[in-house]
Amino acid sequence: MEVSTQIKKDLPEFHEKVLSVIPAGQKNSITISYIIDKLGLTGQARRKITLALNDLIFIYGLPIGSSSDDDTRGVFLIDNEDDLQLACRTLNSRAMQVLKRHKKIIENYNNRFIKNI
Repeated sequence: MEVSTQIKKDLPEFHEKVLSVIPAGQKNSITISYIIDKLGLTGQARRKITLALNDLIFIYGLPIGSSSDDDTRGVFLIDNEDDLQLACRTLNSRAMQVLKRHKKIIENYNNRFIKNI
């Protein structure tokens, strides 16, 4: 997948650097740790990279996916339907885990405080 010159031109410098190392396709995915190493950053940059990835998706409209599968762990530019399906499956799985956690903390809170009343 080729990112248009206009999009690259509009990106903040840090975002452009992050984008420059993100490969196309799930088979070429890279971890955030790899991005940190490749850009010569420290581990403290992890949050900054995550925020830049979020901006690249939401503000600049780039199709960046991620996977937590063993053989495709990391981020990548979505290049085809298979990439899109993997990225969506990964997000759906994360969303379900967040909802389960949400439900459990409410349950834990209610159990703890209702028993004490």
